[in-house]
Amino acid sequence: MMTFSIRPADENDASAIATIAQLSWQQTYAEIFPLAMITEFLSLAYSVDNLKKRIQNDQNKQTRLFLVATTVSNEIVAFAQATPDKNLTGSYELIRIYAKPDFFGTGVGKALFDHFLTHVEDLRELNAWVEAKNQVGQAFFTNEMALMPLVKRQKPFLDILQS
Repeated sequence: MMTFSIRPADENDASAIATIAQLSWQQTYAEIFPLAMITEFLSLAYSVDNLKKRIQNDQNKQTRLFLVATTVSNEIVAFAQATPDKNLTGSYELIRIYAKPDFFGTGVGKALFDHFLTHVEDLRELNAWVEAKNQVGQAFFTNEMALMPLVKRQKPFLDILQS
């Protein structure tokens, strides 16, 4: 298993995060969603400007929840972001976790996941939406569920976008 460093994202990471999202989505969802839908979604949710705003918002928090994983050569190869449930103390939603496809299965997702477990003091539950047809995501969360009470929800992604 490779070794990764985990740190809070900063604004200078936004471009690398956008690239990782694009590569990961194209690899993971190419046979699930039309390319035009993937492209449109990425242009909105993962634009560099949008990511910079998300990172700026995270920088103002005591516990940082927008993270990047880097290799020993300081290359950003994955990222994750969680948000607290305002209505339930200790409950968080993992809203994004993606890696460069070349790093699938290397332990980088687990390193990000473990960082949340060890650095978010009040974390008791981590919720995630996983597209039912996303085999990579399903396998990842099935493995991580053994570590803590992770609530895994399966729902078609288009339904999530419309809700």
